[in-house]
Amino acid sequence: MPRSDKLSDSILNHIIREYVSTAQAVSSRLLVEKYQLRVSTATVRNIMAKLEEAGLLTHTHTSSGRVPTNAGMKYYVDTLMPEEDIPEDTRQQIHSQFGAVQNELEYILRLTSRLISKLSEEIGVVLSPLLFNGRLEDIDLVDLSGQRFLLVLQIDGGIVKTVMVESDGELNRRRLPVIRDLLKERLRGHTLADIQGRLLSMFEDLSTGDLHLVRRIFSHIERSVTPELHNGSNFEFLEQPEFISDPSRNTVISLLRTDDWLLRLRRSVSFRDSRVQTLFGHEIAFVEGENCAVVLKNYQIKELEGLLAVVGPARMPYHRIIPMLEYISEKINEKVSERSDI
Repeated sequence: MPRSDKLSDSILNHIIREYVSTAQAVSSRLLVEKYQLRVSTATVRNIMAKLEEAGLLTHTHTSSGRVPTNAGMKYYVDTLMPEEDIPEDTRQQIHSQFGAVQNELEYILRLTSRLISKLSEEIGVVLSPLLFNGRLEDIDLVDLSGQRFLLVLQIDGGIVKTVMVESDGELNRRRLPVIRDLLKERLRGHTLADIQGRLLSMFEDLSTGDLHLVRRIFSHIERSVTPELHNGSNFEFLEQPEFISDPSRNTVISLLRTDDWLLRLRRSVSFRDSRVQTLFGHEIAFVEGENCAVVLKNYQIKELEGLLAVVGPARMPYHRIIPMLEYISEKINEKVSERSDI
């Protein structure tokens, strides 16, 4: 990379902003005239050539203009991009949407994926919190008609999960209060991950019938707290100019129409980094081409962590998307914290 100085950084910044807006190669003449640079076009071309040698810019075909590489985009996001606050109209839209949604975690997360897709005009993705790491604060069994009962879990962080359980045999209703009290006594204060590995030893004194019911209850708990991925189906970014001639375009389209890419995304990210993470091209495990990017931001509900993401072209308006994800991350925490019985 060339020695960082204000002029070369300024030129790279202008090129990236122009390219994000137009998808066209940027010429030295445009930069001098539009941004009123106090240097000649020859000087700008020399700086552009040095930036290209450093791998931050490239040129297309015989055009004299330049476009940023993924390395250039990453340098821009990490170093040059000015800190911008979220626009007030966007802030109000997010606030209004969160104010109207039901106070139930899964409704909030589905809304969030759609909202991110709409505001970014890309694919919005939300990974629900890893509830197996949460401590069980309370548990209840509510008798319903037939062979059914409702399982109500309260997990640290104000998260409540309700699960319908149907007995696979004759339900002894007189035992439900006894089972409920045992579950409260022995499971409260433990993480679900800890309970999963010790369930049989924690209830080894139960009769065969009661133990079978406890195991059935916990199998429903396991299914209900498995992390879910919510995503918006906005694939329009693949119609952008840089994808039309991309040989990997059809592969990307096929992949995005399945859930496999979401699972790969989940495995490839770190939940320990609270900063916004941006991955480009070959850094993304689920995309073969170089034209895609992913912006990632975790959100936290007490000790539980989930993930927000925007999937789209490398040519994204990161100065707008990053503060938007940061604000939505805050709003999720606020919304879930409004009540302890969501």
